[in-house]
Amino acid sequence: MSSAAPTRDQNLDLLRAVAVLSVVLYHLLQWSPLDPLWLDRLARYGAYGVDLFFILSGFLIGSIYWREERDTGRVQLMRFLKRRWLRTIPPYIGALLLAWGAVWYARGEAFDWRYLFFLQNYGSELPFFLVSWSLCVEEHFYLVVPLLMGLTRTFKPVRPFLLAIGVIAPLLLRAHDASIGSVAPFGFYHTATHLHFEGLTLGLALAWLNAYRPDLWTMARRAARWLVIPLLALCWIGTSGSREINYVLMPSLVASLFGALLLAVAGRRPIAGRAFAAPVRTVAITSYSVYLVHPLMIHIGNIVNQRIGFIGDGLTLFVVWPLLIVGFGYAFYYVVERGSLALRDLWAPSVFAGGGLEHPLARANEVNADHPIAEEIGHAARINPSATIV
Repeated sequence: MSSAAPTRDQNLDLLRAVAVLSVVLYHLLQWSPLDPLWLDRLARYGAYGVDLFFILSGFLIGSIYWREERDTGRVQLMRFLKRRWLRTIPPYIGALLLAWGAVWYARGEAFDWRYLFFLQNYGSELPFFLVSWSLCVEEHFYLVVPLLMGLTRTFKPVRPFLLAIGVIAPLLLRAHDASIGSVAPFGFYHTATHLHFEGLTLGLALAWLNAYRPDLWTMARRAARWLVIPLLALCWIGTSGSREINYVLMPSLVASLFGALLLAVAGRRPIAGRAFAAPVRTVAITSYSVYLVHPLMIHIGNIVNQRIGFIGDGLTLFVVWPLLIVGFGYAFYYVVERGSLALRDLWAPSVFAGGGLEHPLARANEVNADHPIAEEIGHAARINPSATIV
């Protein structure tokens, strides 16, 4: 049996890189002193990078879960949860301490205990570390889904219905909020988990098709090619609607678009080409760290610009901020994130490691366009930075 690390899907790496760059650009433009209308519109689109992360995270966690269940007959729940927690929580705690330390130093901000339990996304507003709301959604999802799927292991026919409910329910809940006039610009109604988990569920559902129904997976992939452009048009139209319509429909429309995009590109020949493979991979594997620390770097760059004075606005935007984000994000990845991966693989080694189950695609020279790709998601026991991204 081969113990080689599984092959990465370069197109999923590309989507992950696009997601993190979109979010970073969104926040850079929010803080930019430049204020033309087209820039504001561009910044608004960048916010949807979080929704792309949700699709990718749902597909990743689903691929790992369904593959273990399919190939071993059951999922070792505590091992599964420990691997998720050790993968995501230590970097989160590190970034949280940095963010709180900064606001405590700047304005004497007291620590909010909700951040220790991923409950800050249920407050009316987030006092600091605003990007952490999406991590709350993902951690809640990572906890509930394995428990729910474990309870249905002996009655698997119910799972497609549960997945369908998970995709539709947030839209209905947002529609209810809009009907009673509860929509606010930002806060609880845009960050609460039960209002924003359809992308994660859709990614989970696609991973289920990939693992258990390769016939339907192949059909869905073919259909997705024809759905991307119409869904993109609907999303563009949706951004011009009222605040209520935007609030209710856009998360579901965007999740559908990104789900179709994942279907259309996953497992196919790399889109970016060999020349861009290495930089795309680097951005992808460091995306979690960059996502965690980039707001703090933007604030630091802004303070430097205000206090030193000789750094021009354009230089701050196009040179200082990106350099801070790239430099500190990369350092955070190597010092904190890779350390947490080492602990994960030491304390909760994968059931697929050490000559366990074979990775069929690890031997392949090329990715078969119609082959299920659940085997490609990383279970390597050794620290392999190219196979351990959220």
